Amino acid sequence: MRYKSTLGRDIREIARKRGITLYRMAKDLGIANESLLRSLKDDANPEWKTIKKILGYLGYEIRVVKKKR
Repeated sequence: MRYKSTLGRDIREIARKRGITLYRMAKDLGIANESLLRSLKDDANPEWKTIKKILGYLGYEIRVVKKKR
């Protein structure tokens, strides 16, 4: 069996482990709850600014690093 990870699933898991509900996160970020839920679906394609805002709220950031050859 192959495990498939998605950014939305990982974010939901981080929030769950920290005891943060998605409703609370949406309220704190000023995002409509329905919009947050849609952004974190497994097959979602959220805007970069939304993901950046959510990750910042959780204390994370994404860095792009050039691959070593």
